[in-house]
Amino acid sequence: MGFDFTDYFLQSKLFLRYLEFHPIRVYLILSFSINLKNSAMKKKLPASLILPQFLIFRFSLSNFHSKISSSKTKLSLLFFFICFSMWAQHPPFNADGTILVPAGVLTMNVEGWGAGGAGGGASASTALTGRSGAGGGGGAYAKGVISVTAGATLSVKVAQTTAGGSGSGANGGNSYIQGYDTVFLAAGGSGGPANSTGGSPAGGAGGSATVSKGSITTTAGSDGGAGATALLNLLAGSGAGGKGGGTGGGAGGLAAGSVLLGVGPGQPGSPPGGGGSGGLHLSGSPGQVGGNGAAGRVNVTYTCPTYSVSNLQTLVNACTSVGTAKLRLTGTNLPVGIYVVTYNRTNPAGTLTAPMTVTSAGTGDFDVVGLTIAGTSTITVTGLASGVCTNTVTVAASNVTVSPPSVGGTIAGSSTICSGANSGSLILSGHTGTVQKWQYAFAPFTTWVDIPSTAGTGFVFGPLTQTTRFRAVVASGTCTAAFSSEAIVTVNPLPTITLASTAAPVCIT
Repeated sequence: MGFDFTDYFLQSKLFLRYLEFHPIRVYLILSFSINLKNSAMKKKLPASLILPQFLIFRFSLSNFHSKISSSKTKLSLLFFFICFSMWAQHPPFNADGTILVPAGVLTMNVEGWGAGGAGGGASASTALTGRSGAGGGGGAYAKGVISVTAGATLSVKVAQTTAGGSGSGANGGNSYIQGYDTVFLAAGGSGGPANSTGGSPAGGAGGSATVSKGSITTTAGSDGGAGATALLNLLAGSGAGGKGGGTGGGAGGLAAGSVLLGVGPGQPGSPPGGGGSGGLHLSGSPGQVGGNGAAGRVNVTYTCPTYSVSNLQTLVNACTSVGTAKLRLTGTNLPVGIYVVTYNRTNPAGTLTAPMTVTSAGTGDFDVVGLTIAGTSTITVTGLASGVCTNTVTVAASNVTVSPPSVGGTIAGSSTICSGANSGSLILSGHTGTVQKWQYAFAPFTTWVDIPSTAGTGFVFGPLTQTTRFRAVVASGTCTAAFSSEAIVTVNPLPTITLASTAAPVCIT
């Protein structure tokens, strides 16, 4: 009995692994007759009976490898985010977003990918034929350094997914930072042409390195694969999507392949920037859409400075009715920019944050809020952040005096006197706060005049010639001043004596 070539290789793991990566070859090999042992005659066993078993084996291995690949991807992402958080930088921008430029940061490293072009659709195949659309081009890659201003907000624009359709694929959008597009821009890939007339349409061009902008490098995306026309789609395939530019660019969508009579939509590209593959159509079937072009991406990295402060002082104390005090931080490592201050408050107890803008390096003011209990509250600053840059700081605490609202009180001593009378006394009581001054007003009592050197609870007025009103101005700490009740001193004019114009003679003896 001769050597059974087919049986030997079907039992070989090496051969099965070979077939795993070349599924078309097994179809061709199994199309030949299989030599059955212990039989004098040869029978032909249809490949259709054996091929399904192989495909089950093949796709089981594919699923196994897919799970391993997925696990590796998840583990890689885990390590990526751990390392990223250590650098305290922005995560990748997969959609539009903003960046607050931290204080002390003057330059930023930027890199990005444009979106991949969508794959072309396929339709209208003539009898016994099939057609496939071309793949979309991959998005370009750009890398550079930009100069920035602390405290400014940057608007990051990321090209989103390019939807595939039944016609020619749409072009991928550009990724850039608004206002910096002349120095940093990653161009999108071109869409793959549709195939509704036959032939082999060329794939979409990859995003242009020339159109892209980057002070360090720009790299074009890969072109998409060409479409095709074939009899019954025998061993046919659609145009694959182009890879995103650079080593980090996403893979293009896999070509829709066919051994015979294949049909299906194009596959999406992988982010960032992978182009979508073309659709695969067969006569008599509905039109097939091209795959989506993957979205772009923008990465922004920079070095965070170290912030430090050496002194904290209270500038303005608080009133319970408002509950806000103003404090000042000073330090040599406090550059111009916008910050968030983290502080502790003792009365009432709490940990809060407050915005602080430093316009002159070394000095910044911020507000402490929630001071609604009269007394003393001790403020301690524990942290400074600007954008994503954060520092723990240690500085001596500062006390804030919190005062109750001002109450003007009541004046006793209203009286009626004769014009030119020497003096009188007024006494203030029931007030909250310190008397700042006394005031007076004459009829019609709408204009009040400050009386110099009057800051006590008692006031002695001098001679008056007309009716006068008096009041006290009282302030409690930084609270808004209050007016006391008004005292009225009514002044009566002196009586007038009228003499007769003629006098009778009087005899004196």
